[in-house]
Amino acid sequence: MRAQAGSGPAHGTSKGQKVGPGFQGRTGRTPGGPVVPTCLLCAGCSLLQREAPSNGLTFPDGFRFGAATSAYQVEGAWQEDGKGLSVLDFYTNEIGIAAGATGNVAIDHYHRYGEDIDHLRRMGLDTYRFSIAWPRILPQGVGPVNEAGLRHYGAVIDSLLAAGIEPAVTLYHQDLPLELGRRGGWANPRSPEWFAEYARVLFEAYGDRVSTWITLNEPYMETMYIGSIAKGLLHLVPDGRFVPVPGEALAVQPVDTHNHLLAHGRAVEVFREMGLPGRIGIALNLSPVYAAAARLEDGILNRWFLDARAARVLSGGRAAALPRRGTGRRPGDDLVDGVAQHVSQSGDQPARLLAGPPAAARATGAPAPPAGSPASAASARPGRCGTARTAPCR
Repeated sequence: MRAQAGSGPAHGTSKGQKVGPGFQGRTGRTPGGPVVPTCLLCAGCSLLQREAPSNGLTFPDGFRFGAATSAYQVEGAWQEDGKGLSVLDFYTNEIGIAAGATGNVAIDHYHRYGEDIDHLRRMGLDTYRFSIAWPRILPQGVGPVNEAGLRHYGAVIDSLLAAGIEPAVTLYHQDLPLELGRRGGWANPRSPEWFAEYARVLFEAYGDRVSTWITLNEPYMETMYIGSIAKGLLHLVPDGRFVPVPGEALAVQPVDTHNHLLAHGRAVEVFREMGLPGRIGIALNLSPVYAAAARLEDGILNRWFLDARAARVLSGGRAAALPRRGTGRRPGDDLVDGVAQHVSQSGDQPARLLAGPPAAARATGAPAPPAGSPASAASARPGRCGTARTAPCR
């Protein structure tokens, strides 16, 4: 709803300024730059017109227009109102990403959600999918509940309903509480129960007002990519690719993936045990795949998350990294087989693989991560968390 330039507060913000036909929006000024409109859609957009367009194409009856966000990417307020730190807070502040960007402020959705919901209403949207920050509800990941966090999301849900917009809640979008990360994160066999405890808190708080739930958003992106970067299991090489640290990533990724699926299953079990109305499912970034290793990539990217059994039937000896390939069921497989009532698919680009031996990515004896890579930067670069302006991360 607002584009962000940099990680600090918006400069030159002007509420109620016209930015398009029939739409009141906000503007943001990049430091030292011109005032530019930061609202990306307007009430007059042809996409949202419900009458039949001139080309004769129409949306089916019951089609619902919506928007979606994730907590870390929009909320800000990273250390406010009792919120605990997430692994993303730690990584962006202590290790760092491009241009020093963080989610510390983002677009300040935490404080300005009322304005954002008004934008959604005037755009004519039917639904809004947003994620809840796990450490804002359970600062340590488990244990005492942060009542201020519960009140905040309750207010967001009530505001959406008052605007005639259906809330669709994502339980988790990759912002694992830092304290759980220090206990092994998703590689810890207790992680599915941590997630089930967290899910129960949200179901009890909002189950009377929310009828559409997503357990996990794109677990592939966390277990195979973003999470591995944060753990230092992938490092950046000079040509711009992220490649595995030999052995380590391949050992941890299958365990993380398995426990993500168990966590999804446990949350669905809790949902059903509580007899809540509505539906619950998972959001997956499915993709067509092409070229040399298509079967393996399809298995890892798509079928593993759609059907836990897929990890046991990939053929050709190229799936050695998958858990217990060909050796029967793993503990908990009965929980993740067929528990979702619906799957939300993201519109990511097709995956295209280069021809060549997959074993190359698993070669041993590769050099240590180069200086400046995420894997080596943790010890080389001072972080922000310990500065005078913020509370310490450790």
